[in-house]
Amino acid sequence: MVGLPKRRRFAALVFAAVLTLGLFLPLGARVALATVVPWNSKVTVLAEGKNEDNPKSEGGQYIDVSMTFAEGAPQVSAADATTYLQNNVTIAGRSLNSPTYTRDITNVNVSGNVITFRIGKNRTSPNGKTANYNGKLFIAANGAFAGKMGDAPVETLIGTGVAIDNPDGTLNTDGSKTFTITHAANNRGMVHVLIKDGESALFEGTGTFSNGGLTVHAHTFDSQTPADFAQLICNAVPEGSVDYTFTSGTDGSFTVSHDGQSCTNVKAYIYDGAFLNGIHGSVGDITEPEMSN
Repeated sequence: MVGLPKRRRFAALVFAAVLTLGLFLPLGARVALATVVPWNSKVTVLAEGKNEDNPKSEGGQYIDVSMTFAEGAPQVSAADATTYLQNNVTIAGRSLNSPTYTRDITNVNVSGNVITFRIGKNRTSPNGKTANYNGKLFIAANGAFAGKMGDAPVETLIGTGVAIDNPDGTLNTDGSKTFTITHAANNRGMVHVLIKDGESALFEGTGTFSNGGLTVHAHTFDSQTPADFAQLICNAVPEGSVDYTFTSGTDGSFTVSHDGQSCTNVKAYIYDGAFLNGIHGSVGDITEPEMSN
């Protein structure tokens, strides 16, 4: 195992936010927090960051999105849905039609109770880079979409592609538990990791997120490895605690120990839209600010 051990007293929520080198906020980008959007039972959204190139590239970034409606999709054509989504979807508070953040909605398909679409790279970025920032994807409820959305917006967290192979981890003979990152990011954006011991989230009440999350900045998503993400998670754990120790390995693993006690009930999840859909959970208040347009 390599890397300095990091410890934290409280039971934990770790959010690892991934922002590559050279991505700087424009002047005035840090603005007031958005209102928390509750879970919407009328429409479920899944947004997955992907990359069309191998090896991954800056220009290969895109997001595939699906909207699954409980009572059937709006009765609109693909062309009308494209126009609607282009004007009613935001990422981290940014319009997709911003002069410096223009991301085209394409590949729209309306079928049964599902609408799928793709969000392309930022083609007007002043530094040539695309970012999902804090990962919050918001869709407003207006026009033909309003009734099918329960007259309420929907919000999710974009998955970047980072994956933990087994949230239950592997229990070691000394009582510690090891988790393995099996896939690195496809996009530039925040990666949120939820670590729990039983029903308690670690690092509750601390960090830069209202629910105890932490933010770290990773660089060059297109070259990061699972081992890099494991190290980032360990580095995000605050110094000075005595209960939990996090240690990263060179193979993409990180190990959690608890002062000689068994970590049988410790679990680690990627906290993204797929996770939120499974628990019917809202994104909540992420204090990493929304972006300006």
